[in-house]
Formats: sequence, C-alpha cells, structure tokens
Amino acid sequence: MRPVVTGGAGKSPIRPIFVKLSGQPERVTSAGRIQMSRVSVFVDGENISASFALRIFHAAQALGEVDLLRVYGDAGRLTGWEDTAGFRLIHSGTGKNAADLLLTVDAMERALSGACDAVVIASSDGDFRHLAERLRERGMTVMGIGQERAGLRFKAGCS
Repeated sequence: MRPVVTGGAGKSPIRPIFVKLSGQPERVTSAGRIQMSRVSVFVDGENISASFALRIFHAAQALGEVDLLRVYGDAGRLTGWEDTAGFRLIHSGTGKNAADLLLTVDAMERALSGACDAVVIASSDGDFRHLAERLRERGMTVMGIGQERAGLRFKAGCS
C-alpha cells in the first residue's frame, strides 16, 4: 500500500512511490564497515510546491543519508523554495523544459560520478520516466515522489 501525503485544502495528494525498494539503507564497505547509502534529492520546483519540502526530505531519509537537496525552476516564478531550509534553488532559466533538462543532467552526473547510491525525483511530470529508468539501469535505487497525475510510466520507472 502506498502512503498518501495530503497537500492541504484544495491540493491533490502527493504519493511517494515506494515500489520494491531493494536492500537496506546501508551498505558494507570493503573494510567491513557499515555506511549509510548516500541519497541525492532532485525536485522539479515548477511542479511541486515548497509546502511539501519536509515530506520529501523525510521520504528520502528512508533510503539513507540525504547529502544533496536541489530544487530546479525559474527562480523568478517559484515561490517558497528560496526560503526552504536545506534545499538549494537552482535557477534553470525561462525556456520550455529548462528545469527538467537541468535536473536530468545533474542527476545523471551524480549517478555516473558515483557520488550517490540512491536518487529521489520529486515531480508530477511523467517525462522523468526516462531518467528513472536510466538511473535504475546504472544500479541506482530511484524513488519518485509526486501527485497522482505523475503518470503510470513514471511510477513504473521508479524502484
């Protein structure tokens, strides 16, 4: 059963997508020490309200140690994210899909560099399906967080 996080009056619910998360939020190093999984969070600020920031953070903590919290969008049009503690607002410019493209590039860069073990994509945009699938092909755990309108393909692309 998937938990439903409500967005308050007049807002549709946000559903963290927890489908077959593999393993524990920790890994054993070659020296035999237990190390928490490193989690990077990427938020599509043009599709997710800052009022969900704390819920996104807590959902990401279920995967391990959150070491990166970024929000993407046109800084001139986003409200609330600039004052949200812990989240770094990345101005993407004003072009069509600019935030989506920048978020995708940054997520792939983190994954390919080995800087994280798990990725959280917070968006209700179904176009992130391809990103989720590619990250999973690279062995990453991928959690998608979004409203019901996110689309079945994006949900299916997550771990």
